[in-house]
Amino acid sequence: MNHPRLYPSTQNVFRSPFAEAVKSKVAEVQKKNNETIQISSSIMAFYQMIIKLQSHIDKSNFILDEIHDILYENFNDISKDDYELLKDDLLSVIKSSSKVYSQIKKDKNIYSAVKTNINNMLQSISSLREIFNDILVFRVKLPEDEEYLKLEAAINAL
Repeated sequence: MNHPRLYPSTQNVFRSPFAEAVKSKVAEVQKKNNETIQISSSIMAFYQMIIKLQSHIDKSNFILDEIHDILYENFNDISKDDYELLKDDLLSVIKSSSKVYSQIKKDKNIYSAVKTNINNMLQSISSLREIFNDILVFRVKLPEDEEYLKLEAAINAL
């Protein structure tokens, strides 16, 4: 007895209804899988960018801390001339670092990914700003203040 084949190997005739449904679902899954791979690749690229951003922030923090440490270690030797020489550079790095902090803080998604790193940067900026102000007050302005000089002389005379 000759029965027609349900799944002929060379032609698409006599397919059963469930085979059409399965083929349709397989095609749908394949499409979703391809889309998922593309999304996954994009996410991996995004994570790599976040890791790179964290690395850049950490390196900037390290350098800001190095600047602070150099100024702190040499605080008593800093002159008014040194201050004048470094003032614009220090103000510039404080300003640009603050701008980085502000820009990242504005975007909640990026901020949440680098929160610790960027908050460390804020601390480094604050420390640098504080020592910069201390240099201005204690190494530049006070040595020129007549009242301070008289008080210092009186204390030293004791």
